[in-house]
Amino acid sequence: MTPVILVFSEIYEPEVEEGESAHVTTWKYIEYFVDSIFFLEILLCFVKRTNSHKDLKSITYNYLTGTFIFDVVATVPELFFFREQKRFYGLKTLRIVHGYRLT
Repeated sequence: MTPVILVFSEIYEPEVEEGESAHVTTWKYIEYFVDSIFFLEILLCFVKRTNSHKDLKSITYNYLTGTFIFDVVATVPELFFFREQKRFYGLKTLRIVHGYRLT
Protein backbone atom coordinates (compact mmCIF):
# COMPACT_ATOMS: atom_id res chain seq x y z
CA MET A 1 0.00 0.00 0.00
CA THR A 2 2.91 2.38 0.65
CA PRO A 3 3.84 2.98 -3.03
CA VAL A 4 0.21 3.70 -3.94
CA ILE A 5 -0.18 6.21 -1.11
CA LEU A 6 3.10 7.92 -2.00
CA VAL A 7 2.02 8.37 -5.63
CA PHE A 8 -1.68 9.12 -5.10
CA SER A 9 -1.53 11.16 -1.90
CA GLU A 10 -4.85 12.89 -2.52
CA ILE A 11 -6.62 9.56 -1.96
CA TYR A 12 -5.06 9.05 1.45
CA GLU A 13 -4.87 12.62 2.65
CA PRO A 14 -7.79 14.68 1.34
CA GLU A 15 -7.63 18.46 1.32
CA VAL A 16 -10.38 18.83 3.91
CA GLU A 17 -9.79 16.75 7.05
CA GLU A 18 -13.36 17.25 8.32
CA GLY A 19 -14.90 15.79 5.20
CA GLU A 20 -12.77 12.67 5.30
CA SER A 21 -14.57 9.79 3.66
CA ALA A 22 -15.16 6.42 5.27
CA HIS A 23 -12.69 4.57 3.03
CA VAL A 24 -9.88 6.97 3.95
CA THR A 25 -10.56 6.44 7.65
CA THR A 26 -10.63 2.68 7.10
CA TRP A 27 -7.28 2.74 5.30
CA LYS A 28 -5.75 4.78 8.10
CA TYR A 29 -6.90 2.20 10.65
CA ILE A 30 -5.47 -0.58 8.51
CA GLU A 31 -2.16 1.27 8.24
CA TYR A 32 -2.09 1.78 12.01
CA PHE A 33 -2.74 -1.94 12.52
CA VAL A 34 0.07 -2.90 10.12
CA ASP A 35 2.46 -0.49 11.85
CA SER A 36 1.51 -2.05 15.18
CA ILE A 37 2.35 -5.50 13.83
CA PHE A 38 5.73 -4.25 12.61
CA PHE A 39 6.38 -2.75 16.05
CA LEU A 40 5.53 -6.09 17.65
CA GLU A 41 7.94 -7.75 15.25
CA ILE A 42 10.70 -5.38 16.36
CA LEU A 43 10.13 -6.47 19.96
CA LEU A 44 10.02 -10.16 19.05
CA CYS A 45 13.22 -10.00 17.01
CA PHE A 46 15.13 -9.48 20.26
CA VAL A 47 14.21 -13.00 21.41
CA LYS A 48 13.90 -14.91 18.11
CA ARG A 49 16.34 -17.82 18.12
CA THR A 50 18.12 -19.06 15.03
CA ASN A 51 20.52 -21.92 14.40
CA SER A 52 23.55 -19.67 14.76
CA HIS A 53 22.24 -17.39 17.55
CA LYS A 54 20.82 -19.25 20.52
CA ASP A 55 21.62 -17.09 23.55
CA LEU A 56 19.91 -13.78 24.23
CA LYS A 57 23.08 -11.67 24.04
CA SER A 58 23.99 -13.07 20.64
CA ILE A 59 20.44 -12.63 19.30
CA THR A 60 20.30 -9.02 20.48
CA TYR A 61 23.71 -8.13 19.06
CA ASN A 62 22.85 -9.74 15.72
CA TYR A 63 19.58 -7.80 15.44
CA LEU A 64 21.05 -4.48 16.58
CA THR A 65 23.85 -4.74 14.01
CA GLY A 66 21.47 -5.96 11.29
CA THR A 67 18.10 -4.57 10.34
CA PHE A 68 17.13 -2.94 13.65
CA ILE A 69 17.82 0.64 12.53
CA PHE A 70 15.76 0.15 9.34
CA ASP A 71 12.88 -1.32 11.32
CA VAL A 72 12.84 1.50 13.86
CA VAL A 73 13.11 4.30 11.29
CA ALA A 74 10.38 2.73 9.13
CA THR A 75 7.93 2.04 11.96
CA VAL A 76 8.33 4.16 15.09
CA PRO A 77 8.01 7.71 13.66
CA GLU A 78 4.74 7.01 11.85
CA LEU A 79 3.30 4.97 14.68
CA PHE A 80 4.06 7.20 17.65
CA PHE A 81 5.13 10.70 16.60
CA PHE A 82 3.72 11.88 13.29
CA ARG A 83 0.36 10.07 13.15
CA GLU A 84 0.39 9.20 9.45
CA GLN A 85 1.47 12.49 7.93
CA LYS A 86 2.32 12.29 4.25
CA ARG A 87 5.68 14.03 4.48
CA PHE A 88 7.11 11.26 6.70
CA TYR A 89 5.28 8.42 5.00
CA GLY A 90 8.23 7.70 2.72
CA LEU A 91 10.17 6.29 5.66
CA LYS A 92 8.02 3.17 5.37
CA THR A 93 9.87 2.29 2.18
CA LEU A 94 12.82 1.26 4.35
CA ARG A 95 10.91 -1.94 5.08
CA ILE A 96 12.21 -3.18 1.74
CA VAL A 97 15.27 -4.54 3.56
CA HIS A 98 13.07 -7.45 4.60
CA GLY A 99 12.64 -8.45 0.98
CA TYR A 100 15.10 -11.28 1.47
CA ARG A 101 12.40 -13.08 3.49
CA LEU A 102 10.32 -13.40 0.35
CA THR A 103 13.03 -15.30 -1.51
